[in-house]
Amino acid sequence: MKTILTLILFIFLNQYSFADGSENIYPTWKLMKDKEKQQLMHGYRAGWEDFNKVLDIVEEFVQNNPEEAKSSIAQLKQIYSLPDSSVEKLVNEIDGFYKVAKNRTAPLSKALTSIKNK
Repeated sequence: MKTILTLILFIFLNQYSFADGSENIYPTWKLMKDKEKQQLMHGYRAGWEDFNKVLDIVEEFVQNNPEEAKSSIAQLKQIYSLPDSSVEKLVNEIDGFYKVAKNRTAPLSKALTSIKNK
């Protein structure tokens, strides 16, 4: 079971951290001020912590429901997929989402879901 979860984690890290080299952050990093770097790292760390919580849930589910694991993981992938947009476009669309007064108390996940479902 741990092997499966390790593989999932490796695939996740490989896909998002080591993609094809085009996601080199240094050119952006060197232009950022310390506060901006802290904001970026706050969000990045929160994402890692959230992913770790998801892995805990997945591990428990797979152990208790091995026959349903494949279809359930496919559903999770669909739910947690992000819109296929550049970061700049996502920021613009999130700004548009929050311009609507009733959306201003919505969490970021709701904004992303709304954008994804357009």
